[in-house]
Amino acid sequence: NKIVEKNYNIRRWVLTTFKDNKANLFDHEDNTNLRIITKYVNKFNASLNKISFSGGGDRPERATQGILLTLENLPMYGLALVFTDHQTKDVGLLDEIIALRNKKKI
Repeated sequence: NKIVEKNYNIRRWVLTTFKDNKANLFDHEDNTNLRIITKYVNKFNASLNKISFSGGGDRPERATQGILLTLENLPMYGLALVFTDHQTKDVGLLDEIIALRNKKKI
């Protein structure tokens, strides 16, 4: 992990997963999972390694719901990385995400 090797000061590791649980559901509690918040990279990595996925092929996901939940739990000046296999359905959350990103200087 290059971030760890370079000894960056990461005070809080946040791992969020997201899925497309229901076709028209905008309530992120049903589509996202805040898996861990920790200051320890080894605990973060252990949680990351437990993620499994299957299916796919259903097109757009709820990525912006996952991004919003992650940003809500990151500290000021945090770092967010997003991995997904498709675009998001919830583009209506973009203004809220941008405002939160700007507020926290992420």
